[in-house]
Amino acid sequence: MPSLPLFYPSELDVPSRLVTAVFTLTPLTPDHVEVDYAALLQSKTMLRLWSGSDWPQDDFTLADNLEDLEWHWLEHQERMAFTYTVLNPEETLCLGCVYLTPLAALVTDDDLLAELGDYETAVRFWVTQPYLAENLDRQLLQTLINWFNTEWAFSRVVFHTRQVNEQQLALLADEGLDHRYNLSLPRRGGTHQFWELTKYMAVKTASMVAKSAFADWN
Repeated sequence: MPSLPLFYPSELDVPSRLVTAVFTLTPLTPDHVEVDYAALLQSKTMLRLWSGSDWPQDDFTLADNLEDLEWHWLEHQERMAFTYTVLNPEETLCLGCVYLTPLAALVTDDDLLAELGDYETAVRFWVTQPYLAENLDRQLLQTLINWFNTEWAFSRVVFHTRQVNEQQLALLADEGLDHRYNLSLPRRGGTHQFWELTKYMAVKTASMVAKSAFADWN
């Protein structure tokens, strides 16, 4: 069985933080367990639609959430996947979450898998229920698009969400992403639509590797 494509260039640092006037993005760690847990309990209905499951369950505990966060942090450290919490400027409230996973890890179709290359990511995100009314999801998506174009070294960025999540689908279309294909993801709530950030610069990986080499040489 052929090996899966590489996820992120090993010679490059993973972006660690993004600060805006509205929110801060930082890696999700076990230290965020309480604010993250509060956000989950605040948005159960929305999160169950987003995930296509009963998560967070009615009996979901702080200890359960700590276990989840420990796993996400391990993935992040091992470069298996990257998860970022979205915090208010004071970093006292969790406003949402962003998940970056290898695109190849989601694809089961052999023909489609054969077309994938190294450094391709699939991105999902959610914003807590109260902040959806303030269009924070749109602000977050716009910020992510710019962040990927300026700080990351992925060769391809594809956002995905469940086909029944009409609000996020409309948002992806409004922001100019291109609908590429649908995939059945039974463990993630059924059919997902995948929308590509087509303005993403495919030459970024090579240029950032060159920049890193130049910095090391100096």
